[in-house]
Amino acid sequence: NNLGRHQPDSTQYCGRTRFGFAKRTKTRRRRVTMNFQTAIRSGFQNYANFKGRASRSEYWWWFLFTLIVSVFTSSIHSSIGNLAQLVTLLPSIAVAVRRMHDTDHVGWWIFAPIINLIFALRASDEGENRFGPPPPPRI
Repeated sequence: NNLGRHQPDSTQYCGRTRFGFAKRTKTRRRRVTMNFQTAIRSGFQNYANFKGRASRSEYWWWFLFTLIVSVFTSSIHSSIGNLAQLVTLLPSIAVAVRRMHDTDHVGWWIFAPIINLIFALRASDEGENRFGPPPPPRI
């Protein structure tokens, strides 16, 4: 009698869960996540790499980093803020182009602001697309 006991296997009960009828297996999507520090490192290491793909987490962590740097350095002095934006300009374009590649679109879409935002919010293509394999998970 398994009533009230947790069963730590990879199945999920559906229907009448208390009695364990109609087992269904869980399907898990492969999630490529990247933390804040790794995204910054990847952005600077691939500062001029316009080929390949960048995960959604890499793109948004990089966006947050450039926003924080921009606000912080502009609050010190406007010329320091301009210098910081200039330093992060090329890596930001490269990350954005790779993000467009991850959604199976050409990088030129970064120049269309509304469409760029829509594509950046979309989930990544699961498998390999015309721009290469999905980015490896780096945590």
